[in-house]
Amino acid sequence: VVPKGDTLIEEGDLLYIMGTEENLSVLLAKEGKTRVELNKMIIVGGNAISTLICDYFYKKGKINRSRNNFWNMWAGSQVRKNIAIIDRDYDLCKELAARFPEALILNEDISDENVLEDEGLTDGDLIIAATNNQELNIVTAVYAKSLGIKKSLALVNKTSYLHIASSLGIDVPVSLNYSTLQGILRFIRRKNIKSSYTIPESDIEVVQIQVSETSMVAGMKIMDISLPPQTLLLAVRSGTEDILPGGNYEIKKNDNIIL
Repeated sequence: VVPKGDTLIEEGDLLYIMGTEENLSVLLAKEGKTRVELNKMIIVGGNAISTLICDYFYKKGKINRSRNNFWNMWAGSQVRKNIAIIDRDYDLCKELAARFPEALILNEDISDENVLEDEGLTDGDLIIAATNNQELNIVTAVYAKSLGIKKSLALVNKTSYLHIASSLGIDVPVSLNYSTLQGILRFIRRKNIKSSYTIPESDIEVVQIQVSETSMVAGMKIMDISLPPQTLLLAVRSGTEDILPGGNYEIKKNDNIIL
């Protein structure tokens, strides 16, 4: 459903809400959903995906290393690391340790009993189960949450597993095949479409489009644009400003609009 003002929200509905980071935090807090700071992460599986995740967090500075109180959260007197990678391949663990000296690399088999407990990882903020075995990923994510890890993400191959994983309490099930398809679609569509995302198991699609200089909507107010039925203009990125526009907002050239 693309909602209107008189749309009735019922128990069990899934709501997809767009807003600025600050105001979404206020809204979620009112619903009793507080933000989880990702200070302590566990990645299961030392494959290419794990490498990309570490590259993102370490090399782009997404983790705040100035929080000295965090470093002391790890068990033992020795200062440990804020990302732990678990893999049973010894040679791969050596490569990861050399590439990411900041990370804690554990040469363990996640299917062995008490691995997370023995390594003092049960108070983690997020576990990412990204091995090549999708069933193991689901079991690992569910078990980790039962131990007290706050959030879980599991990588699956079959899109049919997305619903199963969600029903088992996994916070973010990710389909590798589905993500690959989304990436391909972005390339084969028109050049003005910067990104797109189809909500799984639905007909709803979110698309980011850049307004070209020759676009017929450039210079028009939103209220004067005849959008197709079941379509909403959600947000505008104008220069460096993020806008949740009203009907009087005038679309400018090079604006990025989200539909």
